[in-house]
Amino acid sequence: APAAARVEDALAERYREAQAACAGYVQDAGSKRERKQLRMALTQHVQQVAATQQQVARKAQELAAALQQLQGAPAKQAFALLRLADVVLAQCEVQVVKLNQFAFPLAQVLVHVGRQAPPAMALLMAKLQRKCKMAVPMYLPYYKELYPSEEAYLLLQGYSKSGDGPLESADDFFARLSGYVMLFAAILQTDRPPVGQAPPGQQPARAQLPDGEPADWGVQQAWRWLARLLNHLPANRYTATALDAFLKIAGWRLHQEYGRQFVKLLRFVLLDYIAELKVAEEPELAATVTRLRSYCEHREFLQVPAGREMPFSD
Repeated sequence: APAAARVEDALAERYREAQAACAGYVQDAGSKRERKQLRMALTQHVQQVAATQQQVARKAQELAAALQQLQGAPAKQAFALLRLADVVLAQCEVQVVKLNQFAFPLAQVLVHVGRQAPPAMALLMAKLQRKCKMAVPMYLPYYKELYPSEEAYLLLQGYSKSGDGPLESADDFFARLSGYVMLFAAILQTDRPPVGQAPPGQQPARAQLPDGEPADWGVQQAWRWLARLLNHLPANRYTATALDAFLKIAGWRLHQEYGRQFVKLLRFVLLDYIAELKVAEEPELAATVTRLRSYCEHREFLQVPAGREMPFSD
């Protein structure tokens, strides 16, 4: 979809600008220790996120404060924002893949930080789209004549590879894809503001946004993403895995917002989209199809997803 392509281009430009802004700082040997300390601090904050309102608020405030302290140093701030995106997605690969409901507290922290430091959300989304095409959403069809090898094609689709070793397995790739999409969905469905309020008389930080970049990564973006996936992408394992993960996390919130429109869309999923999935040719799709059919037929979107409602404290 043209609109999705504009968003992708705008985010990619943001990412390139941030890389350029911190290039000198990254190459400065004298700043090596400082960079390491920044990375360690960001990693610690993200790893300490837990599923309680108290801890979400604490970690969000600490991360936002850490980034705000760098406002007078653009190179350091750009470096910190890029590293934060790396740390978040690394945590997603570990935690969200294993425990899907962890997407909710992590998303709440990120939304709060993004309200105080808007470039943080833009760069996270840019990094997410670099690692997961389904966050656009985008699917690259395979044409043998366009790629030097099938491996080259799979790398473009988002498969990972360590050095000269083999590509990760398809099961590992689709598990990561599911985790990324769950975090993406959790961010979009998060109520604004998730924690705390702006001080009296103040508004959340704003930034001048490039053409195409959404002003708010909220439920409207979730609806647009869902429509784009179903209207413009083929029914296959890539899109089915993404759709299954997205509905699991954001379906309840979408139904709250769009009601009958959302139910009508799920009827399309049940009667048309699922019918197009070629389970006979891709037996790995069977479990995903079963979950999608169950979600639609049993109206699982009426239940608040596990993990969305968090206790105040341990």
